[in-house]
Amino acid sequence: MVNRYELARGLLADEEISKAGLLTLACTGTLGTLAGSAISPALPHIRHVFEANPHGELLSKMVGVGHAIVVVLIAPFAGVIADRFRPRSVLILGLVVYAIGGVSGFWLPEVEEILVGRAVLGIGLALVSVAALALIGGISNEGSRNKILGQQVAVASSSGLLVLAVGAAVDLYWRAAFLVYGFSGVLILFAWRCLPYSARPSATRRRARNWAGGSLPARYCGLYRHLAPTMAIGVGQLVFFLIPIHLPFLIQDAYGHSALATGLIMAAQVPAVAVTALFFPYLMARLSRPMVVAAAFCSFGFGFAFLSVSSGKPGFMLGMLFTGIAMGVLIPAVNGWVLAEVSDSGRVISSAYVIVALFLGQFLSPFMSNPLVHLVGVQRVYSLTCVFCLSIAVVFMFLGRNGRRRSAGVGNK
Repeated sequence: MVNRYELARGLLADEEISKAGLLTLACTGTLGTLAGSAISPALPHIRHVFEANPHGELLSKMVGVGHAIVVVLIAPFAGVIADRFRPRSVLILGLVVYAIGGVSGFWLPEVEEILVGRAVLGIGLALVSVAALALIGGISNEGSRNKILGQQVAVASSSGLLVLAVGAAVDLYWRAAFLVYGFSGVLILFAWRCLPYSARPSATRRRARNWAGGSLPARYCGLYRHLAPTMAIGVGQLVFFLIPIHLPFLIQDAYGHSALATGLIMAAQVPAVAVTALFFPYLMARLSRPMVVAAAFCSFGFGFAFLSVSSGKPGFMLGMLFTGIAMGVLIPAVNGWVLAEVSDSGRVISSAYVIVALFLGQFLSPFMSNPLVHLVGVQRVYSLTCVFCLSIAVVFMFLGRNGRRRSAGVGNK
């Protein structure tokens, strides 16, 4: 017999999601990766086409990063919308907005108009990211939830290989890069057919409070408990983006490697992220959440250590493998940690916090690193980043040990 309180909390959602629905949720992770990487091969062409525009160079760069700014600004409101309505409906709306904003660059004539289209894409990405994470949070079994979180990261990283095909198409016609965002239209069909209807989180919260006697608004539950993992994902993205921002210039300008060698070195990260993310549930079954995050930052530290002293392709590729392992662990670990700590009816707002931290780290990375790079050089910055990441790993190791001691104390009582 179905317990009505369990139903009110939304804990039966995983029973309703088919394999096709879970695959759809996993594929939504590709949209964040494609938002920035798919357009990157076309940015030099955009700058060349609009070089007559007095602000053409700046605006062409904003085409590549403008969506991240919009996601940071819109994600909190996306959380409120998804909290008021069904996450499934918000996800489908976000996919529609993402497709329209992304593909619009194929026909918009001016760079300013393309930039507006990228802002629309950012709005859609914010809606999709928050709603998808909230739907994954509705899976009651933590093992199943960790599995889909790992698969989401693996699929997202694998989509980075699509950039190679986009680069070839861009050589023929630079606007072809915008057609990649039509993939969101395919996901609309699967989301419509395969994702289950669920109760509105706000309505779920009211029923849960009435039946369980709760008094504290669930949207604020776990605000402090998920502060550590939310900060971890922001810092992780900040240090991770030191690589695509600065490493290609270091490889080519300082050490004279070819563009092909640079591409191969950067691509070494993709299989590391994908494979690690797929094995992430097994890691979570053996370590506490803070210890998993600590392991991710240790891997970051080892990766930046290799990048800081290397001059040849093997050393750079080894550094990329370690940083790929770190990202394959960190993103699903933080998402799983937040979804496990927060109350079930407050997971939508918590998902918005995570998305804001993730894209804020991406956006702040170049602004915080460029002054240091000009002052001491790229590899010195990587050395400092290595020490910084290992220090964060020590902090999370302490949190993990402290948590185990508290659990042991409760058990002894």
